[in-house]
Amino acid sequence: MPKAQAIVPSASGYPIYSRLNNPIFARDLVERFQHDGVTAQFTTSNIVPSEIKSTGSEVILRREPEAELFDYQKNQTLSHSDLNTDIIRMVIDRAKYWNLKLDQVDQAQIANVNMWVNAFKKNAARKLDRQITREILIQVPHEVSKYNKGRCAGIVTGRYNMGTLGSPVVLTAKNFPMVLAQVRAVLAEQDVPAADLFMIVPQQFSLLLYNVNSPLYSVCVSGLQKSIVLLNGEMLPSMVGFDFIVTLELPILWDPIAEVYAYAMVAGRKDAIAFVTQLNKNRVVDNDPRSFSTYWQGLQVYGFKTIRPEALVVLYATIDENAE
Repeated sequence: MPKAQAIVPSASGYPIYSRLNNPIFARDLVERFQHDGVTAQFTTSNIVPSEIKSTGSEVILRREPEAELFDYQKNQTLSHSDLNTDIIRMVIDRAKYWNLKLDQVDQAQIANVNMWVNAFKKNAARKLDRQITREILIQVPHEVSKYNKGRCAGIVTGRYNMGTLGSPVVLTAKNFPMVLAQVRAVLAEQDVPAADLFMIVPQQFSLLLYNVNSPLYSVCVSGLQKSIVLLNGEMLPSMVGFDFIVTLELPILWDPIAEVYAYAMVAGRKDAIAFVTQLNKNRVVDNDPRSFSTYWQGLQVYGFKTIRPEALVVLYATIDENAE
């Protein structure tokens, strides 16, 4: 153990009474700065049957039937359609837990022990929320419709460049409004309604708004920020019908061909991604026969699935906030 040092220096020959000092511990803990996950802001659980929370490991979702139209000639034999549906399988296949162990002797001797335990539980819940957000943002881009990503996005025209490996779209303060309009156009070609659209962006995206070349620069630096949207603690304007969701959980991807870091930004409707927590259990175990210890435990069992792949777009892009 290192020797205790005097706080105030002493003159030569004066004794140091460090062993007689009694340190006073602050009652409050130094809080860790932590950001929250944003899963609830871009997923829905409304379409998932509530029964899955009590039994079962899989949900079968069925899409509305799609009609067919036929050309008609007088006196012809009529063709017909069969009632059809697409099946979407959503599996509850993910689970995470946390587990804190503390000997009962320590419980008796640690001052304000409940404060420490509650701080641990709060930290665990936030980390779990962020981890789930990250898992969804890693998987969902692979499930988006092939017509809503890549260099030739747009199911009708194929004219919109959403970026590809080796050639990501470069977002700048000048061009990002046009790129957003193109993302909206890709969704429009899939008949996706214009209401309730989101776009998940990294923290770096906000730098485009504050660039002097941005068309929104005057809004962002003025007192008009009361009119802009607050999501995940970041104030960003709503543009081209999109509400921006800023998150640090959007994966940063290294593009080995272009040799740049890029993001797979997801945009679309909240009801395109289904999410359900089947089990969210917290308990205290204090009867372990192997030791005089108490355990504080938490378990979350959950699943998610892209149920409307046509209602999402993936913009594979880099951000250059310094471009003129």
